[in-house]
Amino acid sequence: IASERTNMTLHANAAQAALKLSCYVQAVEHCDKALSIADFLHNNLRMPLCTKVYQRRAMAFCAMQQHSRAVQDLQAALDI
Repeated sequence: IASERTNMTLHANAAQAALKLSCYVQAVEHCDKALSIADFLHNNLRMPLCTKVYQRRAMAFCAMQQHSRAVQDLQAALDI
């Protein structure tokens, strides 16, 4: 379980790296994995790290011209 917590952080960081490299689909995939770990292991999508993950996924969606999905993620981040 401790390694999965670390994996959540690694996926969040990998998403940021993917954003910087303009690999937006990969960024979304890493964010999805991080949120999946948060939900499955912690039953909690309101963790502080999830705020960053939602923000990063929103940036990727925005770059891919998927603005409505970006807005949903930003709203989820604000709700935390």
